[in-house]
Amino acid sequence: MEIEVPEHPIMTWKQFLIHMSTVALGLLMALSLEQTVEWMHHRHQRHQLVEDMRDEAEENIKVIDEDTHLLSQELATLRSVADRLGSAPLQKGFLTIDISRELGPLPQVENMTSPSRGTWAVARDAGLVPLLRHEQARIYTRLDFEAEQELKAEDEATLRYNDLLATLDSRQAPGGQRYQLRLSATDRDLAAQKLRGYMAAQSVVLNRLAFWKGASEAIVHEVRTEDEMMPYITDSATKALK
Repeated sequence: MEIEVPEHPIMTWKQFLIHMSTVALGLLMALSLEQTVEWMHHRHQRHQLVEDMRDEAEENIKVIDEDTHLLSQELATLRSVADRLGSAPLQKGFLTIDISRELGPLPQVENMTSPSRGTWAVARDAGLVPLLRHEQARIYTRLDFEAEQELKAEDEATLRYNDLLATLDSRQAPGGQRYQLRLSATDRDLAAQKLRGYMAAQSVVLNRLAFWKGASEAIVHEVRTEDEMMPYITDSATKALK
């Protein structure tokens, strides 16, 4: 910003006051213009963030629906394995069971695609959160919380899955392929325990996906408070239990 020197010498107080008034007015106009430009820029950033969050939520709903379908299929397969494992007869203290048809292909869950939570993370890192209304920031924070809880559930399920595979792989029938098992009664009980643990962990993932979906639906419908968000989450979680 430049302040121009008067073309002619200031000889009187009147001229001085006029000049200073002109300078002050110019400064106020410049500062006002600068603040207006900054306000418009922040307004654009805020609107863009809201739009990006809504777009991400819409896409995540599709991803969650597909993941829910795949996960439900896998749980049905695992229930079938559990039934067969429990009903297989013992012969001379051992049972032989082939579950390679169910577990031989990659489980459906390995084809799942994780929903995205990158938009909010980028906004936090870029310092854009203060541009939002307080309630709007709370809504997005709740959405991110639901996402984080689902990812934690996935991590737990992965641990249970690896534990299950380690148990099954160590009890492979001699000369058999993977998941062709020879189990004692104790081995069967242990395998059933590991299987139940993995199924329970995947059921938690299924429920957490429903919570994430409900929160995403609230974003798409542009709720204005966290209280308005809760019915979407509750409704989605209720549907997941049916």
